[in-house]
Amino acid sequence: MQEFETLYMAVRRLPSFAGPHPHKAEKTEILHDCK
Repeated sequence: MQEFETLYMAVRRLPSFAGPHPHKAEKTEILHDCK
């Protein structure tokens, strides 16, 4: 499942330049549901 890891890493990098964001937790939960 290489595509999943790539998408997961991309989402994890987003908050690094966007700053603390409430959407980060939501995206993480969605990714966990997909897995």
